[in-house]
Amino acid sequence: MIEQLLINSGLEYQPLAKKEAITISQAWLEIFAKTAKEETGKYQAGEYKWEAYWSKIEPSVDDVEGMEQYRKSEEEDFYVMDESGKYVFYCKAKEWPDFWNCGNDIYIMPVSKKWSMVFSHEGTCHYAKKEIL
Repeated sequence: MIEQLLINSGLEYQPLAKKEAITISQAWLEIFAKTAKEETGKYQAGEYKWEAYWSKIEPSVDDVEGMEQYRKSEEEDFYVMDESGKYVFYCKAKEWPDFWNCGNDIYIMPVSKKWSMVFSHEGTCHYAKKEIL
């Protein structure tokens, strides 16, 4: 599912091996779902990880303003993850893909791990930066 979105976006990507995917997914959780873990005892506020942003447990810049911040981010290689964290892809720097309203839960994090962009199947998007956490 995510792989087809990457293909449609014209991205150069490589699926990560299971062990590396788990490591990257865990790093995302520890950085970008830290407050949710502290407040709820788990890395999410509801059924999905992105709900911690939607419910404002985790700070983020949302929707149009979030997309503006995301698009302005310095170009670098990045990871694309699914909700489960089992499918993680390493993507070469190009332009930041727009998965807003794609109907999937997609998590993007640059290799620097300075920020994250979350696209939800509900049509919301949330940009989180380490400095605002």
